[in-house]
Parts: sequence; C-alpha cells; structure tokens
Amino acid sequence: MDNYERIKEKELVRYVVATLGEDGKAMYLQSLHDGNYRLMENIEYATKVLGKKAAMDFYRFACMDLGPNVELVLLPVVITYELVKEID
Repeated sequence: MDNYERIKEKELVRYVVATLGEDGKAMYLQSLHDGNYRLMENIEYATKVLGKKAAMDFYRFACMDLGPNVELVLLPVVITYELVKEID
C-alpha cells in the first residue's frame, strides 16, 4: 500500500480470547452462538468483545466450557479503520 495516502477514520479497542496451538501458533476463539466454540488461526473471524467486563465474562464461560486442558488468555486488540486515497 505504498501508493496510497492513508487517513485514520476510527480506532477501536476490542478483546479476543486466544490460546497457543500445538505448533506454537496463536489460535483465536470464535463463539458459534449456540454454546459452542471453535479455535482458528485467523484473528479476523475471532469473536471480538466490546468492553473489558463483557470480555472477562466471555473468557470465564469459555474456560468453563472448554475445560482445564485448554489454557486461554484474554488479549486486547486495536482495530483501525482507514480511508485510502490512491496517489498518482
């Protein structure tokens, strides 16, 4: 994106729940909204929670549902929306 002028429009702080996979890569938790979860490598599809209190609740429920064999961490992430203008 070297030929673009970038204008930051908005920046949001959200929280995701993650663990390390068997290969050492981060795996992010996605809620399937039916009481089930799945772990995936792509953070784009992870469930992002708005506030820290809600994120802690989500984290606690996920820990209870997935059991003691899965070590989870709560991570803050910043999501940035930018407008781009192509530079000639």
